[in-house]
Amino acid sequence: MQTPWGPSQTTQTIGDHIVRVTTAGHGGYYVPPSLYRMMPAALRTNPYGTGTWFEEDCEWALVALAFPDYFQPRQIRNAVETIKVYSQPTETYHAAYRWLMDTTMGQCLRIIAQGYDTENGAKWECGCEGSHPGGWFASLTRIRDRAKQTRIFREVCRQQFYTDAELDALSITQEAWQAQEEAKQAVPVAA
Repeated sequence: MQTPWGPSQTTQTIGDHIVRVTTAGHGGYYVPPSLYRMMPAALRTNPYGTGTWFEEDCEWALVALAFPDYFQPRQIRNAVETIKVYSQPTETYHAAYRWLMDTTMGQCLRIIAQGYDTENGAKWECGCEGSHPGGWFASLTRIRDRAKQTRIFREVCRQQFYTDAELDALSITQEAWQAQEEAKQAVPVAA
């Protein structure tokens, strides 16, 4: 399948002929014209995908909000959060944010997102990641109170959400890593 980002490497049909695609460099969703016309006008703001294509970084959220029956509660929650992040009046998705806040359907979607957050409030959401001498660092935010921490993982985060026990098993705090490094440097070298 040809996409705005090049030939597709994988395709997955979702619901009524919506297609999720990946390519060598990017990906997103294709919404057939008949379904695209059913989307609220505020959710058809997709300058990076163009037409009936929605790119995977932000515009995917518009597809999830327009067709929530095809997405899991976690995905609805992520779509709501994505639109909130990019909702400033000068931002591309401000109209989508207004739709989310001002319509009955938007209220229903926010309730789904809030329910997911309530159910998973004690978990930590993995944010930005990067390489680190000790493995991979990740910034984490606890859902219930937005508390923040940075952890060092032995490998790339494989989940979006972690419990405290999972974090303890898979990672160490940045402070603990630093203490380990200082202890290594303090050990005298045998002659």
